[in-house]
Amino acid sequence: MKTKMKFFRLLILIGIFILSTTSTIMAQNNKTDLSNNSKKTPEERTAIIINKMTAKLTLNANQVPKVHDIILEREKQKDLDFASFKNDKEKLKQARIARNKKADDALKIVLDKDQYQALINWRKEAKQKKNNKTSVGPAPDNSADDI
Repeated sequence: MKTKMKFFRLLILIGIFILSTTSTIMAQNNKTDLSNNSKKTPEERTAIIINKMTAKLTLNANQVPKVHDIILEREKQKDLDFASFKNDKEKLKQARIARNKKADDALKIVLDKDQYQALINWRKEAKQKKNNKTSVGPAPDNSADDI
């Protein structure tokens, strides 16, 4: 009788160990899957941004290729900046500000006043959402600036 109780206790402990190990491994796999998804090419990121901009700003057929070129140039420069300044956060921040200003100046020319104002409002909303999400967590990465 005592050996059966010991056997069942051992069996329960083994089961708990297997469940906790499995859940830990699954959680680690999910983290690596998410990090792999964030490694998109400049072309992939540009396509995503253009799709969102077309919907939000109602870009016309003449504007789409121009905006696409501006965003693609910015996204390529983003990768170059990260490769050059990945160990210097201040230079990376300065590069991001310069890159976004250059793209913004080009977008002002392509977009009409209403579209540009809608872009500004959309960026503000995205920044507010991000700040609300990360107010408890880690410091924000300013990815809302890349819209």
